[in-house]
Amino acid sequence: MNPGTILVVDESFSAWKGAEFKHRIDGMPHVTKIKQKPEGVGLELKTLVDGDTNIMLKMELMEGSEAESLKKYRDTYPEHIAVTLRLVEHYAGKAHTIIGDSWFASVALEGALRDKGFNFLGLVKQNSSLFPKTYLKNWFDGKYTDKVPVRGDSILLAANIGGDRKIYALGYKSYKPKMIVSNRGANVLVEDKIITRHKTIERNGKFETSERTYNIKQPQMVKLLFERFGAVDSHNQLRQGILELEREWLTHHWFQRVFATMFGIIVTDAYYAYKYDNPSPNPIGDEPLHFSKFIDVLAYELIHNVMLDKPRGSHHLDTKPLPLNPHVSLLILFKLLYLHSLIFFNYIQQHHFQGRLSQCSIFEDRESKTKQLTCKICKRLTSFYCLQCSIITDDAKSSNIYVVCDQTDANKECWSNHIKHVEA
Repeated sequence: MNPGTILVVDESFSAWKGAEFKHRIDGMPHVTKIKQKPEGVGLELKTLVDGDTNIMLKMELMEGSEAESLKKYRDTYPEHIAVTLRLVEHYAGKAHTIIGDSWFASVALEGALRDKGFNFLGLVKQNSSLFPKTYLKNWFDGKYTDKVPVRGDSILLAANIGGDRKIYALGYKSYKPKMIVSNRGANVLVEDKIITRHKTIERNGKFETSERTYNIKQPQMVKLLFERFGAVDSHNQLRQGILELEREWLTHHWFQRVFATMFGIIVTDAYYAYKYDNPSPNPIGDEPLHFSKFIDVLAYELIHNVMLDKPRGSHHLDTKPLPLNPHVSLLILFKLLYLHSLIFFNYIQQHHFQGRLSQCSIFEDRESKTKQLTCKICKRLTSFYCLQCSIITDDAKSSNIYVVCDQTDANKECWSNHIKHVEA
């Protein structure tokens, strides 16, 4: 796709709390841990997003310091610059503006991107070399003026870098002081930012919600930055907070978790493309679908694809529309894409029918709290089943579950034998 003029770089995660390679040979090769992130343990991804549509354009897997040191640009630049250049190199020379958070932003990065034909706009924190951080801190403290700056005040510093090119350092007093490095934009005030705050109050024995609005001054440079600054975070919130494939698809294998993450990114990108083609409000007055409804419709249409010359061969799917919730529909879609998957019994109760697991006829003689059944291969008890080989319906008593042992048990080869049999 051809993105807009604004590109945003930021971090994403494929959440993983399972085995790591440094402890087990079948563990995830490299696990990153960042306490401040909502899902800050797992495979870290450095990502590039189109600021106009929020569609993810490129990503790079972080592989640890030794592997990162061998990658392109790393022999010339520090890691945060090398990663950024690799992400945006396809768009070099097209006058795009790159927006980055404090992990990326620095004066050195601005120079490297300028040499490649990019503009840059970012928040400066830790990478403050050559940046007038001390001067701006003193300004925030009121050491250069008669009064301490209030919320909405700003100061712009500029330095000539050859010809008519300049680099800017902007100090902006928000709720917390912001320091911005840029080579585009201006300190001209634009429309105020309107902030709404709510508070519950008691009046005449009744509770009410009071609403207050604040008008905060903002320069054009600040508006440009924060309009697109959260593009990657918005993408992550839909994928991790609503779609939640990484929470719903339990697995002991890190590569299946990464597959779920990549699939979730594709689904989220499809939703943003749909919203771009169906703006709100659109010419006929219809509102675009909410994300949860969109993935339900998407899964159903992919399963019942009318463009196929012949219907799907799976005997598990009905030909009429089903009232699927997002997690069920995507799990069913995984059956078509990933074939045989080992699933814990709890999924039957959570997603395929209402009521207790014991209501299913095959469990009716089992009194233990942990529901187990006899493996079809070794005849020992287990709590797992093959999703592709099971027939699971909303009616618990008509379900037929293919029970097979968990492949992580070193003493059991039931799952691998099952896969060999079905692929034979």
